[in-house]
Amino acid sequence: MGVVLVVDDDFEFLAVLSDTLTDEGWKVLVAGSASAAVRAARSCRVDVVLTDVMMPFGDGQTLEGAFKDDPLLKGVPFVFMSGAARYVRELSDARVLVKPFKAEEVVAMLNSCLPNDVQNGGNRDRTAI
Repeated sequence: MGVVLVVDDDFEFLAVLSDTLTDEGWKVLVAGSASAAVRAARSCRVDVVLTDVMMPFGDGQTLEGAFKDDPLLKGVPFVFMSGAARYVRELSDARVLVKPFKAEEVVAMLNSCLPNDVQNGGNRDRTAI
């Protein structure tokens, strides 16, 4: 599998989700805020970001915008998580997981974001031009 950056301000949820994804073969980076997520992604190649929509210090959509504006990070796919129906409706064109979700759902959604070579254990080199 690839490298997933999981962003959520609920640290217990982060720990459970991280363990689950690690068990499924993912390399997992975690961040508790949008700013920490940008720092983590700049220090390690990330294949996909799994982020909560609502966080106290920068929401998931703002985080996605920061990635799009950064030459090193743009192009990284995002999957949003939310338990709030209002935000799920607002993100209708995005990849969204509704909390609570099952492990199979998150793994399938993350796999759908990866190119075939990464799904099959290859490396994707992401460099800025």
